[in-house]
Amino acid sequence: MSDKPTNVVFVCTSCDHNKPVSNDRVSEGGSLAIAFVEYLNSREDIDLAVQKIACLSGCLKPCNVALRGRDRSTFRFSHVTEQNIGAITDFGNLYWGTVDGDVGVEELAQEIRSKLTIHTPPKGRWE
Repeated sequence: MSDKPTNVVFVCTSCDHNKPVSNDRVSEGGSLAIAFVEYLNSREDIDLAVQKIACLSGCLKPCNVALRGRDRSTFRFSHVTEQNIGAITDFGNLYWGTVDGDVGVEELAQEIRSKLTIHTPPKGRWE
C-alpha cells in the first residue's frame, strides 16, 4: 500500500450552517470529518483519505459526505453520523474499485441507503 492514499472521501465541514457554532466549538460536519479521519487512521487496510470541504450543497440535509472523481459517478450522502462511517468506507472501497464509480444503489448497506441524496452518473451517461 502506498504511503499516500489516492482515493478521497469528501466531508463537508460547514454543516450544519443553520446552527450557530461558537468559536470554541466545531460544527457537526467538522466533528464528522474528525471522526472520519480517526477511523481511517485506525484502519491501515483502507486506501482512503478524507478531504475536508467547505460545502457539498446539501445544506437542507446537513452532515454530507461525497464520493466523486473525474469521469466517475458522484454519490452524496446526507445526515451522516459517526455510526455510518464504516458503511460509507465500505461503499468507498466498492466505488474506488470500479473503473467509473458506477456502483448500483443495491450495493449500498441498508443503513446508508436512505442517506443517499445525489447519484449522478459518469460524464457521457446522460447524453
